[in-house]
Amino acid sequence: MFPMKLDYIPNLRAGPGAPPEVPAVTAVMRHKPWKQGDLIMWQSKMPRLRDDAEKCAQMLSGIVTDYTPNWSDMKTLLRELFQMDEQDKIFQKDREIAQRGQGLNPWPTEDPNWNLATTDGMQAYRAAIGQLLEATRQCGERVTNWTKVLECRQKPDEHPSDCWTRLKATLLKYGGMTRENFQEPLAISVFVE
Repeated sequence: MFPMKLDYIPNLRAGPGAPPEVPAVTAVMRHKPWKQGDLIMWQSKMPRLRDDAEKCAQMLSGIVTDYTPNWSDMKTLLRELFQMDEQDKIFQKDREIAQRGQGLNPWPTEDPNWNLATTDGMQAYRAAIGQLLEATRQCGERVTNWTKVLECRQKPDEHPSDCWTRLKATLLKYGGMTRENFQEPLAISVFVE
C-alpha cells in the first residue's frame, strides 16, 4: 500500500569463499511509507489543474521520483490531490495520448502488479507514469488574460533578464502560449514599449 523504495542490502551469498560474480550487495524494492503529513502538505501546495497544470505535473513528478508509488498509491495520490473532474480530465487526456501513440496504453483501470524488480516491469511502470504526467501537463486550460500580461512590467531595481523570465512565465500562464508554441517576437513586443 505504500510507495516503493530501492534499498541495497548485504548479499548473504557473498563472502570470502564466494565466486567473484556474486555481488556484495543486492538491490531490493520495498514499500516506503509516506511521511506523516505529506499528503496534507501536497494538498496545500498543489494548485488547481486549470490554473497551473505544469506545476501540478512537476509536483507529481517529484513525488513519483522520491517515492516510486505503485498503481494503488497513484490512485490515492490522484484522489487526494485533484478534484473528481480534474481526475476525469487527466484520465481522458491519458486515453487520447494512448490513442495517438504507437504501442502506448492508457492508465490501467485495475492494478497491473508491475514487478519493478524486472526490466520489463520497470519499463512498463515508467511508461505508464510518464504518460500520466504528460496527460497532467496537457490538461491545463490556456486562458488568455492580456491584462495580466500587460501588468508585468520591469521594476526600477529589477535586472532586465529577471523581468524577461517573469514575463515569459506570465505569458505561458496568461498569454495562451505553451512552451511548444511560445512566440518570442510577440513576447518581445510586450517587453519593449
